Amino acid sequence: MKKALWCLILATALAVCGCADDTRYPWQCVTDKDCASHNPCLEDKCLDSICTSAVLPDDVACDDGNVCTLADSCQMSVCKGQEFDPILVLKDTCLVFTCDPQEGYLVGFEPNGTSCATGACNEGVCLSAE
Repeated sequence: MKKALWCLILATALAVCGCADDTRYPWQCVTDKDCASHNPCLEDKCLDSICTSAVLPDDVACDDGNVCTLADSCQMSVCKGQEFDPILVLKDTCLVFTCDPQEGYLVGFEPNGTSCATGACNEGVCLSAE
């Protein structure tokens, strides 16, 4: 009877922690792959069958998964990128940029008649006012 009760308690605990289909607890490991935190600013290791994570130093290159950022680097264990503003490169144009983190930059046009460097926008082109 005691063995059956112990098995019921163990099965319940494993189901609660998400380990029901595995023989290890989430913090236990065999290889480094068992410890993947999916945080590019952590170095995940399996040491003596226990998962450990070491914070990588600030300014280590990483990928924040956002195509709208550049120069991604670890900052206090978080991967952060710098927003790229194409308007700084293409200022005074009749183009409008928006960015979707998965799709990238999308280009549209300023409304016709919008002021630009040499006159007014017309179908995305800055035409002379003369």
